[in-house]
Amino acid sequence: KQKLAEQGAKGVVIARHDGMVTGADGEMVTIDKAAITTDSVEYDAVYVPGGAGQAQALSAGFKSRYFLAEAFAHYKPIAANAEGIDVLRAAGLTGLQVASSGDGRVANSMGVVTAAGLATDGDFLPQFFDAIAQHRFWDRPDQDQVPDV
Repeated sequence: KQKLAEQGAKGVVIARHDGMVTGADGEMVTIDKAAITTDSVEYDAVYVPGGAGQAQALSAGFKSRYFLAEAFAHYKPIAANAEGIDVLRAAGLTGLQVASSGDGRVANSMGVVTAAGLATDGDFLPQFFDAIAQHRFWDRPDQDQVPDV
């Protein structure tokens, strides 16, 4: 959220419930919106952070998979790092080239920016910020409907 704010954007943390969650580093994170009360059409972009436990929970949840699939169908920028990439796969975002562990590169495929490591690695954040500035990615396959999740 801090890096987004530095670029003049506002980040919103969405989780399965209101209140707080504990980050991987033990830091408490305030939830801005409960997933049940919001949809991807309200946002300009989506970021899925890493974290094995979080990724597993997001991948298992219909609402989070639908949220991502809908954002993809609306041609919006999406970013994910580390285990967050698994959530993209669970949402059925097919045809993407994603970063793979060990290669240290950032992948940008049809406005979906991924990094196998930390969000601060390489040019992940600058590429995501560029994607947000572009707003839509019309080179994605025709999105007549939200993919099945």
